[in-house]
Amino acid sequence: MELKKIVVGDNEYIFINTYRNTRSGFAHDTVLMKNGREIGSHSCHYLNRTWEQYTYQTVMGSLVWNLIDEQAKEFIGEVRAVIPSHRITKAHRADLMEEFNARLDIRELHAVKEALKY
Repeated sequence: MELKKIVVGDNEYIFINTYRNTRSGFAHDTVLMKNGREIGSHSCHYLNRTWEQYTYQTVMGSLVWNLIDEQAKEFIGEVRAVIPSHRITKAHRADLMEEFNARLDIRELHAVKEALKY
């Protein structure tokens, strides 16, 4: 087991990474904790080896991307429920995504993602 800690503002993000053998190779699993509370988990399966800059980089990055993507879909779904029209134009979607990316929790996840690059 390997831990990776990232502090963003007042919040502490801890990745708990594990390795396991599978029938056809191996897998990296990660769980992300924010201030001691689990906010997500992810697993990546490999056949022989990874091409990461450091161990567990891919699984941690994938988890953060998935969390951002899930929250973006929820945000758009909430907006669609309020908007009388069923269609969101490209320009409106761009404005919505700008509003979404301005949220503090999303900015923090982007900062975590940037910290994982190196």
